[in-house]
Amino acid sequence: MIASFTALFEQMLYVSALTLVVTHLSDPWRILAYAAGYAVGTLVGSWVEDRIAVGNMALHIITTNLNMAGTLRSLGVAVTSWEGLGRDGTREVLLVVIRRKTIREVMEEIHRVDPNAFVTRTELHSLAGGFVHSRRLFKMNKWKLER
Repeated sequence: MIASFTALFEQMLYVSALTLVVTHLSDPWRILAYAAGYAVGTLVGSWVEDRIAVGNMALHIITTNLNMAGTLRSLGVAVTSWEGLGRDGTREVLLVVIRRKTIREVMEEIHRVDPNAFVTRTELHSLAGGFVHSRRLFKMNKWKLER
């Protein structure tokens, strides 16, 4: 509901601003002001989204460090691992599910354990079952697990 009402006001503002520019296309200052407002809005929106960080993420990690899964599990992170074969030999492949709010700390730990780890991030839209579901999506606070 909040997102819908925010989108309503966003679109009202967008149409109003665009009308001011389109009705005066000969004024380059209006065009510049509109473009600058759009750019600033994009930056502020990205910053706010990072700070709110609602939701969950899946990390896919490919590493040569066979201790990575154990290290992440000791921190309370949900990890599924399997062996993979890369161009240069055996790798450990990990699927990690975390809250978006913990991404910075988890990424720091991953790069501390293996600075050369290959990591991709994917936003998750729904979850069902598994360790994460049974733990009600833990929150990490200075690496202490909270329910």
